[in-house]
Amino acid sequence: MTKHGKKHRENGAPMSAPLSLNQFVLKEDPLSAYIGQFHFEISLFGYWYQGEIRQLRNLLLNDIKIAFTTQGSCRIATVEQEYVANPGDVFILPPYTLHHADFITDGPVESFDIHMRILPPHLQQWFVENLHGRIFFPRIVTPALYERLTSAYRLTCEKAPGSYLLIRNILTELLALCLNYSAGQHPVSSRRLGSREKVAADFLSCVDSHYRENLRIEDICRLLHVSPSYLSRCLAEVLGVRATSYIMQYKLLRAQDLLKTGSMSIQETADYLGFSSVSYFSRLFRQHFNEAPSHFARRYEETSPEPVPKSQSNAGNASQSTTR
Repeated sequence: MTKHGKKHRENGAPMSAPLSLNQFVLKEDPLSAYIGQFHFEISLFGYWYQGEIRQLRNLLLNDIKIAFTTQGSCRIATVEQEYVANPGDVFILPPYTLHHADFITDGPVESFDIHMRILPPHLQQWFVENLHGRIFFPRIVTPALYERLTSAYRLTCEKAPGSYLLIRNILTELLALCLNYSAGQHPVSSRRLGSREKVAADFLSCVDSHYRENLRIEDICRLLHVSPSYLSRCLAEVLGVRATSYIMQYKLLRAQDLLKTGSMSIQETADYLGFSSVSYFSRLFRQHFNEAPSHFARRYEETSPEPVPKSQSNAGNASQSTTR
């Protein structure tokens, strides 16, 4: 005992109340369990320092895009929503979300992008649906997280062992912070669309629903009850795209998705997406991606993981059904 009556350890440090093992037992919370079901495959981790370029138009990806500014401000707009992003704000953009970026700060804008896929694909769709239309998450990236991001980017550039795992851990943390923020917010309400914006939004929805068909502009106009000339004006004004160019880009991005899985041959992919011939499809694919579809598919075949044994796959499916 000391003269003040407090017990001390042998090394002189004050003793607190007796420790309970329960203080060190971790139980998986619902948010952690939800995120833990997904396998994240990162295809890009990019750092952007925009000085000269002030606008980016018609950005369309077949991955989930997570973007956040760390210096300066920019405006991100989809057909239905528009936000001004400041340092620390995060966007989660689902696949095939056409969007624009305007850098509205006089000085340079610094930002990071992570492009990722969730496997298996049906879980990616479930993840996107559970966002409930929310794409903007303010004040997520803290100074400490920013330091880890820059360190991970430097290690990635140096091709340091373990850098991919560091990025995936940061990605998991970002998603947890965004989804935790979203849980306490009201559902997203889209802004009221003007007549031309409504036509453009309906056009995007139509392509998403009918991309497997041999889409003709006349058919789309008939479904939307507009003339070809009016549709062209709406798309040029609202999206800055031509209908035929957008349809072709959308189909080719879908083709990449199919070829990545290895579930279809090139001939089957061309047929599935409504191309008139496999040679026409291959020529367009090469023109758009500067790579033949056969070479693209082979690259993913060489890097694809070993298939999960049937017993493990069944166990995983059972756990998913109980967790949902």
